[in-house]
Amino acid sequence: MPTPINTIKRRKICIGTRNTYNVKIDLRRHPALRSYCRLICELQIHHVEEVSQRARHSIAMLRWSVVNCEIFMQAGWNGNHRINTISTPRIRIKLASAAFKQHPNKQLNSVETTLWSLCDKGVICSHEISLTTFIRWLFYYNEKKNYYDIDDLTVISVILAVILYKHTPCRGVGSSPSESHVKIELWSRLFSAIFALHNLKFLPTWELQHLISGNAGRGSSRSDFAAVTNNQDDRQFAFFLVEFENGGFEVHKDNVVVVAEAVHEFNRILSLIHYPTEEEVNNLCLHTGLVNGTTIHLSTLRPVYDQERSALIYINDEILSFNLLSIDVEENIGNALRLATYLRETVCASGALIRSLLNRQPMKFNYDLRAALPKLPREAVKPREFKTKYTPLEKRDLYNISDESEPGEFGTFC
Repeated sequence: MPTPINTIKRRKICIGTRNTYNVKIDLRRHPALRSYCRLICELQIHHVEEVSQRARHSIAMLRWSVVNCEIFMQAGWNGNHRINTISTPRIRIKLASAAFKQHPNKQLNSVETTLWSLCDKGVICSHEISLTTFIRWLFYYNEKKNYYDIDDLTVISVILAVILYKHTPCRGVGSSPSESHVKIELWSRLFSAIFALHNLKFLPTWELQHLISGNAGRGSSRSDFAAVTNNQDDRQFAFFLVEFENGGFEVHKDNVVVVAEAVHEFNRILSLIHYPTEEEVNNLCLHTGLVNGTTIHLSTLRPVYDQERSALIYINDEILSFNLLSIDVEENIGNALRLATYLRETVCASGALIRSLLNRQPMKFNYDLRAALPKLPREAVKPREFKTKYTPLEKRDLYNISDESEPGEFGTFC
């Protein structure tokens, strides 16, 4: 199936307190988007709020040349959809837990018992052999299972970050912790251990500025956290972007914000790689995360590039979620180790691939790829927050999707 490409032109019209956006697509060049546009136009006026809201978010992403993977497949796309899996974390339980044994804190000196319990349940695996692990190995001998080794220092840092984190209200009893408190006490420790201890060339960066072209910085944005790497000219390129929220995922609208920032970074990366092949482009991936309190939602952004058609579009896919603060400490530690495994094994591998292509010996630029890169809006998406789960009707953006060659074909207002 030919790979689609889309270019978006936007027209903003004020109707009372509501904004109307006109999204135009030349479907003669991108036929694979025809069914997708028709479907999300229908869904944005759906009577079920969850369905309608997801469709509006998908149309907002379409302005940034991004399609929702699940809806795109439902609309008939049969391209290469990759399923990300997490290998089982493999650690040295005795060595890692030795640092906690003599500590007076009961949660710390019981870490070894917790880790062996996780090992017995198959959540993690140990390099050391016990009777239980030997029996489990015999039981799963014929089952193909992947393992990922995590070094002792990272294991200790991750466990400390989870156990020592205290849910401290910022405005007295009954209130939630502040965003800064959660960042400093939990996520800064986790991200530093996972990225900085893995590869010295990966730089954990807080408050990374994205200079969106065309507005001299006025329309730009800033990511709360980014894992970045450098090319040979010391330019920074992000391969993992995170936005922090406070008060619940349901009242925030930052999923479009982080996707727009990732697309901007992806365009920069693809424009500066020296003559990549179609396969190399399609193997690239940027990762995004939305954090609310102690929960993180992870997504991927992949380009789908067809060199023959000079067509490129980005596909967004929601992957995993982890909660690091439940009433079960064992579950929290298991989730933290699985999160560390995913970020090391999958996200850092994507960063290493991007770094290798950016630092390739200069040959010549692929101008077909540059021509295929979507033209993005010149103003970043701003974070929004409402007191209710769903955007009030009078505050909702209205979207009209139409074919440039046949105006009005997909015209639908919600």
